[in-house]
Amino acid sequence: MSLYLNHTFDKDLTISLIAPDGTEVVLTDANGGGGNDYGTDCGEGNTTFDDAAAGGSITNGTAPFVGTYKPEGLLANFKGKNPNGTWRLHIQDNLKYDIGTLNCWTLNIAQSICTDGGGACPGVPQLCATPSALDFGTIAVGSLGAPQTVFLTSCGTVPLTITNISIVGSNALSFGIASAPCIGAVMATGTVCSVDVVFSPITNAAQNAML
Repeated sequence: MSLYLNHTFDKDLTISLIAPDGTEVVLTDANGGGGNDYGTDCGEGNTTFDDAAAGGSITNGTAPFVGTYKPEGLLANFKGKNPNGTWRLHIQDNLKYDIGTLNCWTLNIAQSICTDGGGACPGVPQLCATPSALDFGTIAVGSLGAPQTVFLTSCGTVPLTITNISIVGSNALSFGIASAPCIGAVMATGTVCSVDVVFSPITNAAQNAML
């Protein structure tokens, strides 16, 4: 979450982010002393709040707080909440005399990162491939080896759609996909698709690539 606002006495301010369901996280409260503003512009000079900020907490920052800071509350409290609806930025000026203006603010919402724990993450499409490697043996330059099959399984908890399958790597031109019927298909959980891969070396040396 990022913002840029002008105010002539930052310590007067309490700023919170409120989710559509009413969950509220305090971003900053009474920080900055008599300094001015949060950010200097709506671009790279703004103030960004991120639980993982390397720059430390906003409580240790100095006005105008350009950069990325950990908020006083935890943005992680929004995990698992429905992101659809109206998000509100609540700015409270706790003392009179000084005034300010909110110039801009942005909110970036991303899917939680799934950490590999040996199983499938809930609600996340996953693709598993077996075997993990193919060995075509020794094939003469210009000759075409017999196709070998990689089995792709929809191993997550929700369906997935394969939009493209390609071979990459420094030796990719020596390999080809003979058939891939699952491209464009919606694969329900547990569905298996076979991809046939062929090898025709273009140089006389060991070669490898990735599917």
